[in-house]
Amino acid sequence: MSESSLYDQAHRDQALNTSQSFIVQAPAGSGKTELLTLRYLKLLSICSKPEEVLAITFTRKAAGEMRERIIEAIRWADSLQNQSNPVFADELQRKRFEIADQVVKHDRKHDWRILQNPSRLRIQTIDSFCLYLSNQLPIQSSLGGSLNISTEVESCFIDAVRSTLAKLDREDELGDAISQLLQQLDNDVAKVERLLVRLLYQRDQWLPYILQIKDASESAKTYLQHSLTEIIEESLLEATEKLLEYESEILELANFSASNLGDANSPRVLNALPGADYSEIQSWRRITGMLTTQSGGWRLRVDKRNGFPADDKSNPSFSAICKQKKQLYLQLREQLQESDDLLDILSYLERLPNPDLEQSQWQFLSSLTEVLSFLNRQLLLSFRKFRIIDHTQTGASASMALGSENSPTDLALSLDHRIQHILVDEFQDTSKLQLDLLQKLTEGWQADEGQTLFVVGDAMQSCYSFRNANVGIYLRAREHGIGQIYLHPLTLQTNFRSQGNIVNWVNQVFRSAFPEQANSSRGAVPYTESVAEKEKLSDQGVTTELILHEPTQRIVARQYEAQRVVEKILQIRKQDKDGRCSSIAILIRNRPHLNELIPALRAAGIQWQATDIDRLDSLPLIEDLLSLLRAILNLADRVAWLAILRAPWMGLKLADLHAIESSATDKSIWSAVQNFAEIESLSLDAYERLQAFVQIMKFILGMRYRTRLRQLVEACWCLLRGPLIVRKEEELACVAHFLNLLAEHESGNGIKHLHEFQEKVYQAFVPTRATAGDDSSQNRIHILTMHKAKGLEFDHVIIPGLANKARSDDKDLIQWHERLNQQGDSRLFIAALSKSGKDDDPLYSLIRHERQHKTLLENTRLLYIAITRARKTVSLLATIAVNSKGDAKPAENSLLSRIWRELQTLDNDSCNRVDLSEALSSNPLNAVDNVRLAELTRLTATPITRLQHAIKLNPIEDSLLSAQLDALNVGAEDSDAQQQQADVSAAAAASGLDGSVNSLIGTLIHEALETYVTSQQADSQRPEIKKLEAYWRLRLSKSVDSNSELDTAVATIRDSVLRSIEDEIDSWIFDHSLRESRCELAISQKSAFGSNKFIVDRSFIDKHDTRWVIDYKTARPAAAQSIQDFIRLQSELHTAQLQNYKSLFEAMESRPVKIALFFTSIPRLVELN
Repeated sequence: MSESSLYDQAHRDQALNTSQSFIVQAPAGSGKTELLTLRYLKLLSICSKPEEVLAITFTRKAAGEMRERIIEAIRWADSLQNQSNPVFADELQRKRFEIADQVVKHDRKHDWRILQNPSRLRIQTIDSFCLYLSNQLPIQSSLGGSLNISTEVESCFIDAVRSTLAKLDREDELGDAISQLLQQLDNDVAKVERLLVRLLYQRDQWLPYILQIKDASESAKTYLQHSLTEIIEESLLEATEKLLEYESEILELANFSASNLGDANSPRVLNALPGADYSEIQSWRRITGMLTTQSGGWRLRVDKRNGFPADDKSNPSFSAICKQKKQLYLQLREQLQESDDLLDILSYLERLPNPDLEQSQWQFLSSLTEVLSFLNRQLLLSFRKFRIIDHTQTGASASMALGSENSPTDLALSLDHRIQHILVDEFQDTSKLQLDLLQKLTEGWQADEGQTLFVVGDAMQSCYSFRNANVGIYLRAREHGIGQIYLHPLTLQTNFRSQGNIVNWVNQVFRSAFPEQANSSRGAVPYTESVAEKEKLSDQGVTTELILHEPTQRIVARQYEAQRVVEKILQIRKQDKDGRCSSIAILIRNRPHLNELIPALRAAGIQWQATDIDRLDSLPLIEDLLSLLRAILNLADRVAWLAILRAPWMGLKLADLHAIESSATDKSIWSAVQNFAEIESLSLDAYERLQAFVQIMKFILGMRYRTRLRQLVEACWCLLRGPLIVRKEEELACVAHFLNLLAEHESGNGIKHLHEFQEKVYQAFVPTRATAGDDSSQNRIHILTMHKAKGLEFDHVIIPGLANKARSDDKDLIQWHERLNQQGDSRLFIAALSKSGKDDDPLYSLIRHERQHKTLLENTRLLYIAITRARKTVSLLATIAVNSKGDAKPAENSLLSRIWRELQTLDNDSCNRVDLSEALSSNPLNAVDNVRLAELTRLTATPITRLQHAIKLNPIEDSLLSAQLDALNVGAEDSDAQQQQADVSAAAAASGLDGSVNSLIGTLIHEALETYVTSQQADSQRPEIKKLEAYWRLRLSKSVDSNSELDTAVATIRDSVLRSIEDEIDSWIFDHSLRESRCELAISQKSAFGSNKFIVDRSFIDKHDTRWVIDYKTARPAAAQSIQDFIRLQSELHTAQLQNYKSLFEAMESRPVKIALFFTSIPRLVELN
């Protein structure tokens, strides 16, 4: 098909008109990247400088692809300059040359030299552009300097949250708000921390509204009541518009029903549809109650319960009237059912809450608004403290750097002059923050001044609401433009990717699966038809296989489904011709869908490549490494030490573990293990295994503060013969990934927050699998989620598990919903779950319904994305249980339910229903394979593997370890001291203050000292420090078992802090007026192994121009230990760490450096040499 005959050629040509602004709807496979490239080239050919054209994408991949296409087009046109009559393959190639040729000539005329200076092409991701803007005006953007963008920002969030909650005892509005928030959440500090951290991750959804409320001095109640009133009025108006043509029939039936019910609360005779005010809601609910059921479906028939009495033989005339009214109702219902979205509109009216009766919500939300406003300011301080920011902050900072509509900054005015044309890709995934930024960039643009905006997207592929994308922004812009700029709407319909049969199937099915009309408020996107550019193939294109089974056959059905996937893969490979292997993708919704599929692929010997599918913590190997790390970090962690003794490298039997644990009732497991020869009940096998283990662990613990933690763990794992346990290369890659994560989170030869590191490990994915011995991506089976598949394409796509339920919709503590009103203004709705935990609050219920509805609409779009990845064929598979009535229907929140109605209209060839019992009985091969799959996936106890023989150090290892132990002085004397320290920790654990509590106590002491130093009113800090006790109690309450233990822990913190800041000799180090006074100072060190991060507790420059580097130590001397011995041991343990800090400062500064330890329990400042 020639390019000139494309169905949408007129729109494609119009998109190259550089004097107008456009918004382009570009469905899957429609060539939007090519169109963006041509538009960019066209603009280059008319502008004064390349920098006048700005292209914004959402991924580095998209930016790189667009840049590469533009440069390649210019280079290609430049190479043809000396040819008089170049020959082109088609019309599209000719047009591309004509546009690129103009750029080449323009380039030469103005001496741009783009090919030599491609950086002049401004093609950036939205994040990199925002960072550029923020760094131009660091003060205006609230960043205060150049910071690094990172996705690892949870430490900043936690720091900000804890700093905010520490203000609990302030006698002001903030203190009261924090108290109210804690009361709502049962005074559970950990729960509040998790909630606020989660809110910070998604703050670009609520932050603009919170700031708007605060800036306008408007109460949260006023703002939210106004928003709720607005949604009520708009919903009632929408219902009125839909029902207006049926007004006479509705009024006749509603008045008849009301007259027969005789309810005193029933509305009076209606002469018109009720008004759009909440006071009319009862009248509206009389109508909706007549038309719909409580479950939200159309009412199939009416009876006396609805005001339509049965026949009355004693009154024939009235019976005739009743019969006529019932017939009228059936006729009306049939007419109303023809509108797909009317049922949702009417059901929605039943959920509308009364804006005047939400007093409990208003009080809580006012408090939450106050806390979130302060938390946002505190987060900025945490970002500066850690020297990193996230992508959300770059967007917010960029917006601040541009100023406001009435007060634009110099940067905004400068950009207005320098940027003449903006192109935006994937506009359907824009968030409100990004829209605000775009509006500021184009503020003041006039249509007759030659500046243009060109945005491209596909609303049908909007699937990132969990990343704060709002498809309503796209729909609103298509209808009303952006700011003062009118965007001419264009639609691409030619599909260059998929063969004709696939395009026709997608049109037929999704035409009615998508909403009938656009609704920017609710994120409803109508379908855009496509026209296939490629001819139909002999294959049907899309086939659906529905595996029907009894409820008790669920697992077997999924195993059979997995077997069918394997058969389809083998069939595709068999049909491949000319030695070319087709690309095949298996697309899933989420990871649990692979439980049966992976064993089936392994059984068939099929290799695959997976992207972000398997979690790192799914491997026992990683759990063992985590236990090893915890044991090294904490000698008193009994669970960790027992775990590494049970791990494969040791593999002690349960009886031996019990013997060791029994001998360590008043001391640590490590203490008992060092003296394993004294444990009489140990087996000979355990005795042999522990000899080398003790020698290795003594060496490792002796090196604890003398080398990087990552190297220490790796060395320990290797000495314990961990690599011998690895069975596959992918497991070795996982170990390397774990160690790399450890290196990234290491701080000062330790980990500041171990639980945060563990969460990162749990969230990490197994490194991508590649087919062994095969570098051809075409010969791999790609397994990835539907979200990850967006933007990709494959020859064949297989989508199993379509009838599987989505993850359960948990009742979050707080629900929020972002909505666009009919004027295009954004509104935020927030509600909290009632204290009873029931979904009985009307506002909370409404918001939850809105989010569920948006999720269902997005599910339709997600399935559309998955199917449209294919060039040649799509195979859909689903397992559906048949109920007692013989009916089969997928779960409401499954992907299959989104096209279930449409599938019923397809013929048996394209939608095949398979009875599982018949399939297994009629095909013996299937039955055999099914048994094999059952064996592979049967849940059985995981055997504990172990090395067959005890670890034996070779002579070289033995000699080196012995020499190192001697050099480190880890002999009898120090071993006793080290054991004594471990016994103290063990005794603390036995008394209720285990390792985690002691660690928390240390953290709270550090925080209190930092608060004291950073305060500008140090003289009044003693009462302020005491006020923190309530906060300490909240933080500690979930970690101790009794009030007495809580009192002991709080007293320990209070006494340590007060003694430290009131000490007559050493309290001077807490003087905030000291030069360059800093607390929790972050420094980093680069080496051949990467970058190490360290946190210095206290640093300043004294009056002699000497830099002090001080590390707080909250350890306490043992009962029988002298102060001198305690200081000596602690100094030996930490001198290497402080010497490292000293060398770092000496490399940065020319002044003298002193290092010291400050012991809060004594208190005492001890200088180190």
